[in-house]
Amino acid sequence: MLLHDTLTFTVEGRPLGLLDVQCWARDPEEAGKRHRRKELPIEQKESMKWLRSYRAVSEVQALCPDTTLVSVGDRVGLCESACFIAR
Repeated sequence: MLLHDTLTFTVEGRPLGLLDVQCWARDPEEAGKRHRRKELPIEQKESMKWLRSYRAVSEVQALCPDTTLVSVGDRVGLCESACFIAR
């Protein structure tokens, strides 16, 4: 079982709670598809977790225009999000 969560914090670092949670299990039949990763659309990759998380933050940002929200991810999340949004 894999989990990808989006936590929220105050500026002071106090945790507020979870904004988004995604759980999934990898299909054993799909093992070894890493060599095909460049052929697959992002919607079929686990990397989609970053976009779902970013979208959740964007939706809250729209509801709270006077609040600054920052989405932090690793370089894979940043690259995948930026490339998908640019399309």
